[in-house]
Amino acid sequence: MSTRQSCGSERRRELVRLHPVLNGIDFLEVADLTQRVLHVELLKPLAAPFALEQLRIEGGDVVRDIRVTAVALPQPTRLRVTVDRAGDFSTYTLRLVAGAFDDEPPADVDPRLASVAFSFKAGCPTPFDCRDDDDCGEPPPPAPRIDYLARDFTSFRQLMLDRMRVLAPAWQETSPADVMHALVELKAYVADYQAYQQDAVATEAYLHTARRRISVARHATLLGYAVHEGASARAWLQVIVDPAVGAAPVALPQHTRAFTRVADTAERITDPEEERRALAQGPEVFETLEPASLRAGHDLLFFHTWGDAGCCLPRGSTSATLVGELALRPGMVLVLEEVRGPETGEPADADRAHRQAVTLVAVASAVDPLVDPPLAVTEITWHPDDALRFPLCLSLREDELHADAVAVTDPWTGLEIPRDTVSVARGNIVLADHGRLVPDGAGEALPEVPGPLVIAGSPFTYTDGTPVAPRYAPTLGAAPLARVVARTPDFELALTESIAAALTALQLPRVLRLRIEARHVLGAPIEILDAGSVWIARSGALVLELEPGADGVLRAWLRDAAVDREQVAPADALPDIRLVDDDGVPWRLARSLLAVSPDAPVFMAETEGDGTVQLRFAREGDGDTPLRPGLRFTAHYRVGGGVAGNVGVEAIRHIVTGDAAIVRVRNPLPAAGTPSSCTSTRWVAAR
Repeated sequence: MSTRQSCGSERRRELVRLHPVLNGIDFLEVADLTQRVLHVELLKPLAAPFALEQLRIEGGDVVRDIRVTAVALPQPTRLRVTVDRAGDFSTYTLRLVAGAFDDEPPADVDPRLASVAFSFKAGCPTPFDCRDDDDCGEPPPPAPRIDYLARDFTSFRQLMLDRMRVLAPAWQETSPADVMHALVELKAYVADYQAYQQDAVATEAYLHTARRRISVARHATLLGYAVHEGASARAWLQVIVDPAVGAAPVALPQHTRAFTRVADTAERITDPEEERRALAQGPEVFETLEPASLRAGHDLLFFHTWGDAGCCLPRGSTSATLVGELALRPGMVLVLEEVRGPETGEPADADRAHRQAVTLVAVASAVDPLVDPPLAVTEITWHPDDALRFPLCLSLREDELHADAVAVTDPWTGLEIPRDTVSVARGNIVLADHGRLVPDGAGEALPEVPGPLVIAGSPFTYTDGTPVAPRYAPTLGAAPLARVVARTPDFELALTESIAAALTALQLPRVLRLRIEARHVLGAPIEILDAGSVWIARSGALVLELEPGADGVLRAWLRDAAVDREQVAPADALPDIRLVDDDGVPWRLARSLLAVSPDAPVFMAETEGDGTVQLRFAREGDGDTPLRPGLRFTAHYRVGGGVAGNVGVEAIRHIVTGDAAIVRVRNPLPAAGTPSSCTSTRWVAAR
């Protein structure tokens, strides 16, 4: 079996065309679907077709001995050859011979072009591709011996020096001052950094090897999990009001600051310079979560035992009686606190664990007629979820053990506590969370969005020629971020014309007869208990906060139990940050950018293991409106969170306010928060 040589340039056909006598076969086509008609194209015209015995079909694996049944000359250079049957998938050869018993080509046909190989199935569809034959390709050069374990400066330098001695054996210079040595060391320096970058990328590419917190969080997000960043600690603050203000309410604005104990600082900080000096000592800062209306008579409230002694509220209690006609309303929070030891009657023996915050759901006035004159009392009921977690003793027993008990002065209000009183209730309770605004009010200007990278006048571009802009991921100047739960309405309702007219005339209806179907169905009328910027209302057993918006929408929040407001689920907490660009467009904070349109003004904050925060933007990708080069952002955010905010009882002692009616602040209960889910290199993901 012989094989023709394979050449990069075949000139035989041109030489035959130029020859005055010789002819030859140019190519062959299977003409029709029956595969029994062959068109043989010749290099030169023929005067008459070849005879039948001058054409032979050779080859075949299954179908063999195919005979030519007819030959015609439809065109001067084309033979129409008809065969008796179609061949199989193997390769056949059509050969021109001098006669039936002569294997030599005709005298006027070039022997190199007297035959052509073809396939009857060349025009049939096939799922296979042809292999390109390259029998005479250049053999690849031998690969250099490279140590792929070289990954640092020293090994890279030695690798290049060894290669240089192979490529340029005449170069024998060993001085470090030699220019070639200097170039080798420069390349080794660059290769060292590049190898580190490659190793770092390969390490962060897999969940089980990732070392950066951001990488772990991204991998967990792709798997349907979320690595939470914890939630800022929350604390119940009691704001003490000067009794001299009388019954007039005192407004406490939202975001009022309170500090843990600071040396040589007044309990009420009024001067900004004094506040800066206090912050320089590094106290933990808390800010109130909502505005509050304070009253002087609510600082110290006494339980009424209806003339009985040695009274206790059993565990699970949800109601009690207070002395006096008090301006309490549902939705307010009280702290029930033991101020004496029930066994000894001594204030020093009071159990600090016997303190609990409760949210009132019902308040009713009553009178004790056995007291002369009759004593006004207030019946209170608190949320069932705030049922007492311990038995609370209200008064001492009448026995010899407590015969020497005397009245004592309350250290926080300066008021006298009767001799038989064991526990009291404290009002003017406000919820605050750990964190402070940084920088104070002005916001932090982030670096501007860079333009496309340019090196030596040529920008980096994508394959379609679009310039490549570097990734914009600015880092905040302060950390860690406070993590809070955005307070969203439980439901919203469009204001009717009658209610809107009453709002316009400032004549608020005492009862709104509305039926709202939302998370709860409120079939009872909504009674307005207190009207201000936020209405406190009640519908049946539910306490609501209603806020009539200027957009004609009434927003409603269900007042939760105190135990539910003390802590929040860390999975629901988001960084307390707002972002505005220099066009005045506010950008929305998202937990993930996976389902966000690349053109949306959305960003997310990612926290590294050391607490630093990096911002990512949805428009960094291939959206129609990417980040505009030169765009600047201003970030308003609060720093806080972490275990530092879990301060103990009575740790918060300073309040920043210019209102002289506010005297001091304290936290009768410890602050509680949730730390981050990743506190070491052993990452934990929370669903």
